[in-house]
Amino acid sequence: MLTARVGQEQFEADGQGGFQQLDNHYFNVVQYGKSAERSFNQFKPGDRFVTEGYVRDFTYENREGEQIEGKEFVVKKIGHDTARTRYEVDRSPRQPSAERDGAAPAAEHGVEQDAPDAEPAPADKSTKSKSTRSRKLATIPSNGVASSTADREAVGAEVPF
Repeated sequence: MLTARVGQEQFEADGQGGFQQLDNHYFNVVQYGKSAERSFNQFKPGDRFVTEGYVRDFTYENREGEQIEGKEFVVKKIGHDTARTRYEVDRSPRQPSAERDGAAPAAEHGVEQDAPDAEPAPADKSTKSKSTRSRKLATIPSNGVASSTADREAVGAEVPF
């Protein structure tokens, strides 16, 4: 799990065709799983980024026994802001995690496994898809909070950058 305190720049029109910068809006972000590990290794304090995800309300009890309530942004996708960051793209194919760890690839055991974030293979029209993964589009209700997030674990610690 990766938690961070981030600031979002705010601007307003100045009435003369330009914009005036306002104070930043600060909030917590959280990311889970392998994506959180990659983000921890790829991002440094001060990096500019764009992200996709949803807002979640949380409640926890701190060490003093007080109930703490708040909101956090749960990151589903993240990347450096291409308008403000210089970077190089590595287009070499990723290895499945079993090969990186020295274990036998999953395909040898009769299980198909894509590399993380890999492009899907073209569908063979003569056979059904063997993929066990399903992809669904997330929908966020008008109140901005996904209803399925209530079962997720509350996060109390934050790492300010």
